[in-house]
Amino acid sequence: MSQPILILSAAGGLMLPRTFEKRRADAPPGFFEAEAAGLRWLADARGVDVVEVLSVDQAHITIRRVAEIRPAAAAARQFGRDLAATHNAGAIAFGAPPHGYDGPLFIGRRALPAAHSSTWGCSTRTIVCGRISIRPNTPGT
Repeated sequence: MSQPILILSAAGGLMLPRTFEKRRADAPPGFFEAEAAGLRWLADARGVDVVEVLSVDQAHITIRRVAEIRPAAAAARQFGRDLAATHNAGAIAFGAPPHGYDGPLFIGRRALPAAHSSTWGCSTRTIVCGRISIRPNTPGT
């Protein structure tokens, strides 16, 4: 288990750790590995800044903590440009898993089948997402 790195401010106060860790003892096989693969895939697009995955295993993922900044018009415009670059990097198909990853996929806690559709509307992800958004408090969703 990685230990968070604590930072002391110049005034001597304690600040947030440099890492963020998610744990889930009952995670299904591949749960955190799928998240790590997706984050690495998004980072490879070199568009929007994506958190760095520091470690991952069956029960946890540790990522570098994201620094928060005040909202500003210039930052929003830059984010829009970076997001467009991320989207332009593309994938082989809608619903495709991250390049080089062949494990299970998830949306929240729900298993999500990989799809290889030419349009988003034909993806099985649309059906799964629709069920979750229509019945968000249904057990098992």
